[in-house]
Amino acid sequence: MSGLPGGTVTMLFSDIEGSTRLLSRMGDRYAEALDQHRALLRAAWRQSMGRELGTEGDSFFVVFEGAGQAVAAALGAQQSLAAQAWPGDQRLSVRMGVHTGEPVAHGDGYVGMDVHRAARVAAAANGGQIVISETTQRLVREDLDESVSVTDLGWHRLKDFAEPTHLYQLTAEGMSETFPPLRTLGTSSALPAQPTPLLGRDGELQELRLLLQGGARLVTLTGPGGVGKSRLAVALAEERTADFPGGVYFVSLVDVSVAEDVWSAVRSAVGASGSTGSPRELVAHLAGRRMLLVLDNLEQITGADRVVNDLLTAIPELVVVATSRRPLHLRVEHDHPVGLLRVPEDDEVADAEQSAAVQLFCLYARMVRPGFVLTEENALAVAAICRRLDGLPLALELAAARSRMLTPGALLERMTSTTGLAAPAPDRPERHHTLRDTIAWSYDLLPAESQGWFRRLGVLSGGADLDAVAAVALPGSEGDPFDRITELVDASLVEVTEGFAGELRVDMLQTVADFAVHELTEVGELADTRDRHTRHFLDLARALAPQIWTGQAPDARQRLHDEAGNFRAALTWTLRLEPHTSPESDHARLGLQLCAALGGFWFTDGESVPEVNRWCRQALELVHMDCPERVSVLCHLATNKQGGSGRRSLARSPAGGSAGHHPPHCRRRRRM
Repeated sequence: MSGLPGGTVTMLFSDIEGSTRLLSRMGDRYAEALDQHRALLRAAWRQSMGRELGTEGDSFFVVFEGAGQAVAAALGAQQSLAAQAWPGDQRLSVRMGVHTGEPVAHGDGYVGMDVHRAARVAAAANGGQIVISETTQRLVREDLDESVSVTDLGWHRLKDFAEPTHLYQLTAEGMSETFPPLRTLGTSSALPAQPTPLLGRDGELQELRLLLQGGARLVTLTGPGGVGKSRLAVALAEERTADFPGGVYFVSLVDVSVAEDVWSAVRSAVGASGSTGSPRELVAHLAGRRMLLVLDNLEQITGADRVVNDLLTAIPELVVVATSRRPLHLRVEHDHPVGLLRVPEDDEVADAEQSAAVQLFCLYARMVRPGFVLTEENALAVAAICRRLDGLPLALELAAARSRMLTPGALLERMTSTTGLAAPAPDRPERHHTLRDTIAWSYDLLPAESQGWFRRLGVLSGGADLDAVAAVALPGSEGDPFDRITELVDASLVEVTEGFAGELRVDMLQTVADFAVHELTEVGELADTRDRHTRHFLDLARALAPQIWTGQAPDARQRLHDEAGNFRAALTWTLRLEPHTSPESDHARLGLQLCAALGGFWFTDGESVPEVNRWCRQALELVHMDCPERVSVLCHLATNKQGGSGRRSLARSPAGGSAGHHPPHCRRRRRM
């Protein structure tokens, strides 16, 4: 070549790996080895029409007019080096990097960022390895001999370069194919570090792993706030990094509210630059990359579904794992509701130790109170706390933070409501500072009418069927109550479970119900809603109780059991068993009527005599007027006077679980 070629050229850098260590081992014979190395490489450069622009020590800088020439030179040089016998039986390993670009000719050489990129590519390689950039790979891939193997090494961050570089490895006969990781700043993975190990999610991780392996391109992790959607998404991305050579990126969208800003957040996360910042420019930057995006916190973004759909349509190799309190409702979407952690089924230490909820509580408790352990003495209280908090990870974390000052027993006594749970944590998102903040985040996104339905659902205890939902939460509304609550289900504020004979029941976590009742109180609707609730379940008891003496007895008893939580809630409100309160006379009359309606069922079904008698005596003390219901309750008391005390309690089902309110991990969830 005469002069320096202009335009596009291919640059090759090489040097000996560990030359200082090699010199110490070879001593005076190192000079002999260096001469042999130079002769072999220069022969390869000449054969492929390369121009040597720089030689310093054991390094070379060579340029070629064609990418194919540079690749041929690198392969020939490595094969010659591998076949060479070196002085003292030592092994001399040379690393090589090849990149194609448009450097600027300057004097007897080139300058510009492409020269620096080529040097960084070479510096990333290991001894005996050829690493090439994507631009070079695209130019030569169609013309490579079948004996040449190309390995995708993924996207890597190189020193002094903001954007990642896609790198490949070339190997041929006589060359090694296995090398240590590249010497880069790391693959293009940007995932947040997690403060604690992931507990109780092995089954879900396996399900999600199979979805991705099966070709799913959009998986949305849905569920209530604080259930651990982001934590699970990061864990999934961490273990699948090797499947995405184009990079794995976490995109936080917690502060984003409009679709246009989603594009900016993705651009920032992947390190894309450009003059216009347009979606089209970002898509061009990501085109052809097999990559995974974790889009975290989508529920508050108007038009998020369109952005995700546009990304998946424009980038065929892209896979998205999204977290949201509501699904996106795209056809390609796999909706995965994230489950609550398993809570103990009994109070034995052995069962508690196997509970993921207990394990997480103890983990966080030890972080603020070193030496905290689960014992025979505190297992009962810890198990009760975990059940009270529904196995919700954020609630467990906030509660465990109080272990610095309180024993589990003392903590349980103070836990009259869950909405006030809070713990200082500057690294936690603002919406997770308190449990109330977490639920309010979803609540505030609802239209005003839906907020009203949600608040009123809070008085239901253990869930309820659609008739109860209509009577209590949707008074005067027309249409199917199923359609009315769809938005609440999508927002992960309520769930639909399967009840008796396959009927749908609307249920709510206790932590969410506490919030709903608090909001109901704030707007002054609690008394009216409680009244509708009591009257509906009084009518239900009056309709079902007579059936226990007929051929319909099995079905009637099961339905009464399913509503035991609602009966208890109605009795508690009307008869006011809480200290320092007294019921209104009209409310107490409703409580007396409910005791009268349920008396026959309690007697025939063996309910707990002490509890039943307590309700009956309270009703008689509060209502002194003569009425048929008072006579019925007096008869029930007389009948139960000799009864045993080891029968089921009012809120226990035949199987021993809470009627209509099974532990969260046992519920059969149905998405709408």
